[in-house]
Amino acid sequence: MAPFRTLPPFGVIPATILALSGVCIVLMQPRADYHGIPVLISTRHLGPQAHGDWFAPLVLHVDKQKRWFLDGKPVSPTEFPGALKETLRHRPDLLVYLDADPSLDYRVPGRAIDMIQGMHARTIIVTPRSGRN
Repeated sequence: MAPFRTLPPFGVIPATILALSGVCIVLMQPRADYHGIPVLISTRHLGPQAHGDWFAPLVLHVDKQKRWFLDGKPVSPTEFPGALKETLRHRPDLLVYLDADPSLDYRVPGRAIDMIQGMHARTIIVTPRSGRN
């Protein structure tokens, strides 16, 4: 306590108030919430992490002719929400990799993303360079 008795009170009080207000400002800063759609740029995460169909990635492929394939099985856009719901029921994660042909109009993959997110699943877009194994 002896060192603090020698400090002048007109400097200690404002310094304390300034330090407390600085701590309050830092604590009140909003946390950064990241929004958007993740994009897969390498094949590292697309391969199965363990053995069995339960751990294989769920891939929706849309080709140039706007045909949809969910895990290699053809499905129409109108049947897709039901097929996705049934498939997600048996999976531990709610991730769907979207592999759409780059020449498609943006509305086609956008519609697929909207349907996937409507099922409360996360979409990961597969880029053309990442490819599929």
